[in-house]
Amino acid sequence: MRLRSLLTRPKLAALLLPAAGAAALLFSPAGKLPASARCSLAPGGTMALLKVERDTLLPLTESRQSPVFSSSAPAGGRGEMTDTMIMPAARVRLLNVDDVTRAAFTAAGISDTQPHAYIVAAPYGADCRTIPWSDTVTFAVPGEIGYVRATLAARDRWIGNVPVLVIPDYWNYPYPRRGRPYGVPVNAPLAPAAAMFDAQRLLHRPYYTTRPSPSEIDAAGGERGARAMDWARSNLQHAELEPIRTLVRDAVLETDWRVAQRTPSQLRGTYRVELHADTTTYTWYFRTQPQLAYRWDGERQRTTAELLSSPHIGGYRMVGYAAESLSALTGDPGSGSNRRPLVWLVVNDRPTTPGNEARREFTGVLEFMQSATAEAAWDALAPFTPPLSVADSTMLARMGRPLPRGNRQPRLPITVQLGANESVRADSTWVTAGRRLRVVLTRVDTTTTRRTF
Repeated sequence: MRLRSLLTRPKLAALLLPAAGAAALLFSPAGKLPASARCSLAPGGTMALLKVERDTLLPLTESRQSPVFSSSAPAGGRGEMTDTMIMPAARVRLLNVDDVTRAAFTAAGISDTQPHAYIVAAPYGADCRTIPWSDTVTFAVPGEIGYVRATLAARDRWIGNVPVLVIPDYWNYPYPRRGRPYGVPVNAPLAPAAAMFDAQRLLHRPYYTTRPSPSEIDAAGGERGARAMDWARSNLQHAELEPIRTLVRDAVLETDWRVAQRTPSQLRGTYRVELHADTTTYTWYFRTQPQLAYRWDGERQRTTAELLSSPHIGGYRMVGYAAESLSALTGDPGSGSNRRPLVWLVVNDRPTTPGNEARREFTGVLEFMQSATAEAAWDALAPFTPPLSVADSTMLARMGRPLPRGNRQPRLPITVQLGANESVRADSTWVTAGRRLRVVLTRVDTTTTRRTF
């Protein structure tokens, strides 16, 4: 995915801003981030499976989509549009569309079940206004069958009686030539466009116009999860392919995750970390928030078939804040550049799974900003610090902000033992490149810190 979709990844914020959370990144004041990072529009309401017949050019057409977030959009949304820009477009045959769009076609007198239409790109900038096309990759290729999310243009913007579908998030559509999910290898097969249309139409989550109650969210999530499981059982081959695999997983686990989050983790609390690097020991502390912060699928992501056999979360991440001493953990964890280094305690604890309460051992990961420990230990942590992805490196380069070394995040695989009297301990040792590294993790007490994001 492109830059806007990268911003939704919760831990990327920690890379970019010293000890900063995702919310702080997404809503930073104008000027702090590049223009392309300050606006994101909601997905278009129209879903269509189409075949491109020929590419062409069309004047700019208003998409009428609303910002999901923007720190720089003018009041009232995208503002005035202009017809002076010419955008890449294509004449297509709509092989299938969602029910709402179909009803709009019928109301406009279109009876053909597979009518012609035009798709047109409408790239946008920091203030959510459409900007000139600059992508070097072709928007649409004749003969390709693709899936799109778009907005049906106003009737007076149609070309005769031929509908126009506007696509601001052109980097994702037409799928699958565009829109490869983040982290999926370029040689990995993607689900075909027809399967993507079916799954999205069945599983998409509509935007609420008013704030729903928790019970309404649970009911909607449970219904969506049931639909996902039924569809996946009938289409298992496609349900094992990305991005449908992720769509199904998110839908199936949505309600289970909400239930798990309502109970504080049995592993929450304040911890002492003893980091033994060769012959030197570095000791520091961290204190977690009580809530489960993010889902975790364990050492490997389960297949869809495995998920269907056990539709419960595979684990979770807790977020904590580090300090050099136990006494320094008291008080506010700070904010912005003054926030204490972040720590993630990751475990395959599955609180909603039957029989989980009897478990006393959990595999997981201790991940933290290097600035949590003494700089003298950083070289020993290097083998456990993954390099930045190409996408993250590109983003940081665009921002002109190299990643501070202290913000790099070692990942130490651990096995957590839950003992009597609420004791929690992990003790792991590795030898890499002739250097010995050992980490001992001990829970001091169950005191937690307030959540700041």
